[in-house]
Amino acid sequence: MLKLPKLKEYAALLFYRSPRNMISSTTPYFIYAHKCGNDVYVGFSVDPVKRWNEHYRSAMDPNCREKDSPFHSAIRRTGQSNIKHFIVSTAKTEREARDIEAAAIKYYSTLNVRPEFTTKSYSFEPLDKMTSFTALDLKPVSNAWGTRDDSDREWVTGKIVMERGSKRVVSIAGGKFPAGLKVECSRVSRQQFNVGDLVKIKVALTERDGSKHLVAAKTAELLRA
Repeated sequence: MLKLPKLKEYAALLFYRSPRNMISSTTPYFIYAHKCGNDVYVGFSVDPVKRWNEHYRSAMDPNCREKDSPFHSAIRRTGQSNIKHFIVSTAKTEREARDIEAAAIKYYSTLNVRPEFTTKSYSFEPLDKMTSFTALDLKPVSNAWGTRDDSDREWVTGKIVMERGSKRVVSIAGGKFPAGLKVECSRVSRQQFNVGDLVKIKVALTERDGSKHLVAAKTAELLRA
């Protein structure tokens, strides 16, 4: 297996936005767009800087199964210094963020490959009309990834599943934690496994938006169970 060379990770990124869309680092959810030449990719995240770093690592990782996706291919083709970043909307909850993301994909995207659906309507502004900008910082390690010492985490066994076109990890029965909890861990690490594979990783239990999650350390790697 080829080893991924050390890549530059951004501590902050400049995002263009509409003047009417006031945002800050405390905004709960961001719906973003990355413009690669004439092509656009849309997504949402609580930390768009961290998410961009993950996208870039996947695009440059020869071992990543998604490296030849339209978006990752566009990243390599365009070069990250030529890619423009936008915040097209914000949301207060994950459900709202998913609805806005689905509508934004329909309005902007040429690079998203998985279908997203919503029955709600939202208005958007063309990217070339967005002249205001905001610099967003990479969020410090918080309860999303845990400031806990590794001794505060416990092993969980999970299964690789496909959800909304992306690989995820969910806990299985038989351990300390209930079955079916989502495990937040490295996206790059998840790509090394096939759907259905059993994996293990050290996690801590946290709660966000009223839902319980299992959270691994940011640098933790999944192991085959």
